[in-house]
Amino acid sequence: MAAQESISVTDVLRTSVVSVSGRLDFSAAPAVREVLKNLIDDGRTALVIDTSALQFCDIEGLEVLLEIRQDLERAGGALRLTGVHGNLERMLDSGRLSHLFEIDETTVEALSELMSRS
Repeated sequence: MAAQESISVTDVLRTSVVSVSGRLDFSAAPAVREVLKNLIDDGRTALVIDTSALQFCDIEGLEVLLEIRQDLERAGGALRLTGVHGNLERMLDSGRLSHLFEIDETTVEALSELMSRS
């Protein structure tokens, strides 16, 4: 049975917390990219992406995360990932990409880090 992907956005002060569940793969990546790009286009420069409920991520999903990170960096913003585990964690580690992201265990930790920098 295929996992149903879900994207939800919660605003906490000037930060958007985006929870992604299910699969972040070639079929779900365009929708996730659109949500994240719309947030940036709307002026959000601080994003937390909660991946704790993510069951699978492929290279397309990883490309979305890298692209959004780059977009936020150009805008002077920040991206933090939380709940990284499973194959996303393995891809970041094996590709030596984990240093490109600020990674926190929980959304609360990520929000605390972002607020301490403002």
